[in-house]
Amino acid sequence: MGEDRRQLVLDVLEGRPAARVPVGFWWHYYSVPGPLKAVQDRMTGASRVPPEVIWKIVPNNPFRGYASERIRRTNLEDHRRDYLALQPDFVKIMSDGFFSHPSIVDNKISRAADLAKIKPIGADHPWIREQVRLVRELIDFYDGEVLAFYTIFAPIQQLRLFAEYVVKDVAGFQDMLLENKEEVARAAEVIATDTLLLVDALKAETGVDGIFYSAQSAQRPECDRAHHDRYIKPSDRQVLDHINALWRHNILHICGYEHYQNDLEYYASYPASAYNWAVHTEGVSLAEGKEIFDGVVLGGFDNNPGALLDSGTTAQVVAATRQMVVDAGPDRLILGADCTVPTTINLDRINVIRYAAAQAVQ
Repeated sequence: MGEDRRQLVLDVLEGRPAARVPVGFWWHYYSVPGPLKAVQDRMTGASRVPPEVIWKIVPNNPFRGYASERIRRTNLEDHRRDYLALQPDFVKIMSDGFFSHPSIVDNKISRAADLAKIKPIGADHPWIREQVRLVRELIDFYDGEVLAFYTIFAPIQQLRLFAEYVVKDVAGFQDMLLENKEEVARAAEVIATDTLLLVDALKAETGVDGIFYSAQSAQRPECDRAHHDRYIKPSDRQVLDHINALWRHNILHICGYEHYQNDLEYYASYPASAYNWAVHTEGVSLAEGKEIFDGVVLGGFDNNPGALLDSGTTAQVVAATRQMVVDAGPDRLILGADCTVPTTINLDRINVIRYAAAQAVQ
C-alpha cells in the first residue's frame, strides 16, 4: 500500500507528528510572448494591431479563460499531466485564465477614471461557472489522493495583475493605489462580492479542500501600515474570512513574485493554516516566519531563474534542503518555493528535494 499523501499534509496542518516533511511546488500554465508592446512595435501600418486585440489572442491568456474553452482545457490537461508525472504531496490548482474579475478585463481598466466601470457580474457569469467546472474536473481526477487548494487572488491583486501584465503600467497602478485610494477600495468591494460568489460555488459544487489565497501590499513607501489597514486589508479580509468560514485549512500567499516586497507584520493577523512568502526577497527565514505566523510555514527555495533551485547542482540542492529542515525544525513545515517556479525546472529535482527532506528528519 502506498504512502497516504493526503494524511501526511493533514498531519502537518493539524499539528500532529508527520512521517516526513511534505514538499510542494507549482507553476503557471499560460505563456505570454514577451511584453505586448514589443509585439505591437513589430507591426506597422495596416498590420499594426492594438494591444487590446493582441492580448486577447495570446496563447493560454491568463485572463480570458471565461471566454475560451481552449484556455480552460489547456490548464486542465497540463494539471493532469504534471500530477501523473510528479505524484505531489498536495496540489495547488492554478487559476490560469481567470486571474482578474471580468469587468476589469472587459473594460481594460487602466486608470482611476475607469474604476467606476467595475460592476457586479452575478453568480451565473462564465468567470464563476468555468472556474467551478475546472476545479470540479480536477478534484474528480485527483480522486481524494491529495489535498487540493484552488488559487484565488485578493481583490486588489486582481487589479494589479491586469495592470501589470496587460496594461504594462506598474508605476501607474501603484500611483493609483496612493492617489485614488478611496476609488480603489470601492472597486475592491465590488470585486470581493463576486469573489465570494465564486468561493460559495466552489464549496457547494466541488470537493476542493481549501483556497490558496494570494495577497500583496502596495509597492510604494508612502502606502504605510495605516494605508494598508484602511484601504487594502478590508477587501483582503472580506474574502479571506469567508474562505476560512467554509474550509478548515487555507493557505495565505504573501506574493513576492519578481522581488516585490511586503512587510510580513501586516499579515500576521490574517488567519490561515499555512503561510507562504518570499523568504529570499523579504530576508525572513522559515524559522523567523514561525515566530511571526500562527500556523504552518511553507516555502524556503528562491523561485527566480538562476537561483539554486533552477541552476544549482543536485548535491547543492540536497544540502540546502537538509539545512532548511535543520534550521526551521521539521514541525509546522512544508518545503516549497517563494512563489511560482519556472517551467524549465525538471520534475526530478522536486523528487530529490522530497527525498532529502525525508532523510533530514531520520
